[in-house]
Amino acid sequence: MESDAAGVRAALPARLRDTWDRIASIDAALAAALAGETPADVAELGAQRTRCIEEFFDAFPLEAHTAALRRRALQLLLAVNEAHAAAARRELTTASEVATAARHHRKAISVYHEVQPKG
Repeated sequence: MESDAAGVRAALPARLRDTWDRIASIDAALAAALAGETPADVAELGAQRTRCIEEFFDAFPLEAHTAALRRRALQLLLAVNEAHAAAARRELTTASEVATAARHHRKAISVYHEVQPKG
């Protein structure tokens, strides 16, 4: 898919490449944050990505000769969005499992301390 993205980028008018590159940069930061590689505000990165995508398509002329390129760009952006959503779901599942395990451990410790030794 990365070669597809490079092909779309190369086919874009020059004025759109900067926005495409900003989106790609945000996507890389989001992927790293969702993988736990870097601390980042995922919600803020997502909002920035949305704004950049809106700017991109607002500036992209909707004409017959650009329709196929617009469609391919949208498909690539949606595919990356799905990858981010899948990573977020994995991270939420992991966090939920960790929280559940911690709750079970606290409960077990509480029960242990409540039991009075017979002596």
